[in-house]
Amino acid sequence: MASLIQELIDTLKEQNNIYQSLLDIASKKKVSIIENDIPKLQQFVKEENIFVGRNQRLEKRRLELFEDISMVLGKNRNLSLKDIIECIKGQEGEKDLIDIREQMVQILPKLKSLNDQNQELLQMSIDYVDFSMNMIRSAGGNAPTYYDLAGNEINSSDKKMFDAKQ
Repeated sequence: MASLIQELIDTLKEQNNIYQSLLDIASKKKVSIIENDIPKLQQFVKEENIFVGRNQRLEKRRLELFEDISMVLGKNRNLSLKDIIECIKGQEGEKDLIDIREQMVQILPKLKSLNDQNQELLQMSIDYVDFSMNMIRSAGGNAPTYYDLAGNEINSSDKKMFDAKQ
């Protein structure tokens, strides 16, 4: 049981480090979005994807450890970290698990909040681009009038802004 708890502590510490790194990246992404620095934003997204991939592997291991610990304790499979802490009260690893849990309880809401803000900023940027494109398209009323060989006016508002054939 002690080895399972130690492995859980190591896994959770590593996950916690990843969450902290993701929090740092999310802060940098926010600045990049605001400054419209697309190359930096792309780099941060690549870094973020690496950390997310690592976290997925750790999360799978964490779930396996939770299942193994629940079997050893003879409990149902839906144990939470708080439940495990209660079960090992006074034993080695309790303090480490409490510390890690407290850190995660602080980091995860901050990470979610920053990600929500970044999503909102990106949506605002997309809306602005759409608005700008619509303004450019609607400015066609001031465009010159063209006529075909028969003398009929050619409606230039039907033309697309970008030619996909190029």
